Amino acid sequence: HVDGGVTAKDIKHQIEHASCLACKNWSQGICSTILFFDECNTSHDALWLAQEIMCDQTCDGDSIDAVNKYGMKIVIACNPYRLHPPELIARLEKAGLGYHAGPKVSEQGMIRLRDLVYRVHPLPPSLQVHIFDFGSLSVSVEKKYSSLIIQHMLKDVTKTIGEYEGLERFFTKLICRAQDFMRSCKNEKSFVSLRDVKRFRDVFLFFADHIRNKELGRILQAKEGKKISDRDLLKFPVVCALGVCYYLSLSPDNRENFLHTICDRADDCVLGSPRNFNRLLTLVMSIFVKELRPLLKGKNIAENAAFSENIFLFIICSELRIPLFLIGKPGTSKSLAKSIVGEAMQGRASESRLFQDFSQCIHVTYQCSPLSTPEGIKSVFREASQYQKDKDISEYVAMVILDEVGLAEDSNTMALKSLHALLENGCSPDGNVETGEVNSTNKVSFCGMSNWALDPAKMNRGVLVSREEPSRDDLIFTASGILHDLGENILDKQRLKLIVDCYLQLLEIQQNTNLKDGSPEIFGLRDFYSFFENYCNEVADRTARQ
Repeated sequence: HVDGGVTAKDIKHQIEHASCLACKNWSQGICSTILFFDECNTSHDALWLAQEIMCDQTCDGDSIDAVNKYGMKIVIACNPYRLHPPELIARLEKAGLGYHAGPKVSEQGMIRLRDLVYRVHPLPPSLQVHIFDFGSLSVSVEKKYSSLIIQHMLKDVTKTIGEYEGLERFFTKLICRAQDFMRSCKNEKSFVSLRDVKRFRDVFLFFADHIRNKELGRILQAKEGKKISDRDLLKFPVVCALGVCYYLSLSPDNRENFLHTICDRADDCVLGSPRNFNRLLTLVMSIFVKELRPLLKGKNIAENAAFSENIFLFIICSELRIPLFLIGKPGTSKSLAKSIVGEAMQGRASESRLFQDFSQCIHVTYQCSPLSTPEGIKSVFREASQYQKDKDISEYVAMVILDEVGLAEDSNTMALKSLHALLENGCSPDGNVETGEVNSTNKVSFCGMSNWALDPAKMNRGVLVSREEPSRDDLIFTASGILHDLGENILDKQRLKLIVDCYLQLLEIQQNTNLKDGSPEIFGLRDFYSFFENYCNEVADRTARQ
């Protein structure tokens, strides 16, 4: 696997190693040995050396004898050099602090790096004649693969809930509709693949087990006021799996459209109406947040939608080792959710009975910057893998936290390209990434947090959530939550709404000024929160003096 840190020396080493292997295979009657360079155009050095290898069958001027003598074949895979649609660029510029960090113009010409679907180098002209467009899976082929994944999933589920006629057909249609919807959204992360189907399977099985056999099911039963039926064992996991893998990644407008696409066309009453879907997902998320309230006491924290969703995703993605990317401006509860979940997930030592059913989680944090290198990112995965070594991975998980991961996108070494293999296979304690098949001991959990919007094409190996500016209603709810934590409502609703409107006007003035002269943002959500916290402190001080 090639990333921005791969040099010509590394390519030569692989050529030598493959040549020796080809010679050995030839002597054993194996006529072909294939050397495969994946994502070759992420490294400038590797790309130009690959051009020489493919066109001239030489490596740095030296003939590659194994090609002619021992049947060695060389194949390279490249990502396309093409642009994002304008609708997606517009959405990205609304996420976090925007999508305009780093250089405006790429090294290759007028195309800005942020406008490229994949941040790669263009192919040399002499290499373009060798291109074979592999394309992507057709809808019919993806449907067949999805059906096979669903079949394996249902083998485990039907042991618990029994057989239902048409269950496989229902799930296959459900997944295909979700995939088609994501692809049709030009202003969303439309790079869906079979990885999303596998994530759906993993999340579904996780919730089916916890609702049937563990504390989560007991709490849900108490909330619903009735015994969890076999139909509920199907309904809740489906809603949660769709929520984690698709729904929570969408903007508010697209969420509504997604639910109408999924729910209104469902073949039976499993999902129900869009309103029922929202109710069930909100119910499950509220259970996790409620279990964390002892940790929130006295911290003036409002349980708004962004906070609840971040908490929920952090817990589930940590437990299942699903890569998670959280994008949003300062004040969107990214770091807050990370610290609270890290404090709560203590395995069997957790104070909450709910979290005693989850793994103990340890965070390994790395601060990214434009100077980040592939080796630096690999080292933090190697450190996390060391923590998991010789431990029961069903009860212990190490989570890599890449803070300000958006800054690493502008690294000259394309440092984030090293994530591809690390997220798929993990990293062994001795630093080996290219493991061939996945070793469950080496694979760690992962979260990338950023104030800046990320290139969504790189993030299709995980769940990508982009937080936009909160609405007026969200701000009013958040402010009410901060004030309510004091035990009484010390500000009437009319004045509260007036303060929120003043804040929104301030943001509008700031945005118009930024468009004119390009000045950075000064005021944001943290100032909004600080205002109400300081107001609470001032009122408390005056009350004490009186």
